[in-house]
This record gives sequence, structure tokens and C-alpha cells, in this order.
Amino acid sequence: RVDVGKLNNAYSNDLDTLRAKQEVDNTKKEIEAKKVLYLDYEGYKLKVGSENAKQLADKNLDTEKTYLQYLESQRDAILNKQKSKGSEGDDLSKQEQARLKVLRESIAEQEVIQKKADNDRYAAAFEAALTHEQAVARINKDYTDKAIALRSKLGKDATTEQKKELDAQIGVLNEKWQSE
Repeated sequence: RVDVGKLNNAYSNDLDTLRAKQEVDNTKKEIEAKKVLYLDYEGYKLKVGSENAKQLADKNLDTEKTYLQYLESQRDAILNKQKSKGSEGDDLSKQEQARLKVLRESIAEQEVIQKKADNDRYAAAFEAALTHEQAVARINKDYTDKAIALRSKLGKDATTEQKKELDAQIGVLNEKWQSE
């Protein structure tokens, strides 16, 4: 003999589990689609500027947020719904719990990606500054070497006119150095 109440409970639990699994799949698809949109938007911002990128952006994209902020807002919407019920997670449906889990995993993943990107930008800026300083040091050394070479060619017994010629040549070097 079959207990209909237990059968209905089992059916209901299986249905909730299936819906939760579908929610996970749908959430992953939605998050991936938004990720692509946000990455494209960030690329546009770098290429064409913020204002032009806003005009090119998808209408469903909140251009005031980053992808990470979008994920956090989705998570917060579920958590705020939970708080409004005055619960600690027990009142969330299996679908909401599944969606929350996917969002938390995606946020953690995106935070790692964001930190790496920030570190890469810092390293690139540091390298550019270092390269610039090295170029300036090379130009200064080249200038100093040429000025010393010109002075040594002239020697101690130089006439006033030779000294003026040297100062003119150093002036040309100075102008060249400042233009670089």
C-alpha cells in the first residue's frame, strides 16, 4: 500500500530540486551573458571613452556599475528579501538558495580576477614609470658625455671665440635634450 502523503512530499521535494537545478543553470547563463556585456562595455570605455561607450552599451546594462557591482546587487536583492522575511536563510526557496550560491561563487571568482587585473595595471604603470625614468637618465648621461667631450676637445688654451662656439654647441644639445 502506498502512502499518498509521502508520495506527494517526495514528488514536491524532487520538483523543488529540479527547479533549483534549473535555477542554477539559468543563473549561470544570465551571469555569463552579463559578464560578456560588461567586458565589452569596459573595452569600449578604454577605446572610445566613457561617454561614447555609454551610447554603445546594451540598453539592459547598468553603465553606472561594474560587473562585480552587478553581481553584488543581485546577491543583495536575495539577501534583502530574506531580511524582509526576518529569517536567516531558512525561508529562502531552494531556487533562491541555489541562485545565491551561484552568485557568491561568481563574486568570489570575479574578486580574484579584479585583484589580478588591478595588480597587472599597477605593474604596467610602474614599468612605464621606470622605463621613462631610465630614458631620462640615458638622455642626461648622453648630454653630459657630449658636453664633457666638447670641453675636452677645446682644452685649456681655448680662445674666447672657441669658448663661445662650445657654448653654442652645448646650447644646441640643450635644446635637443629638452625636446626629447
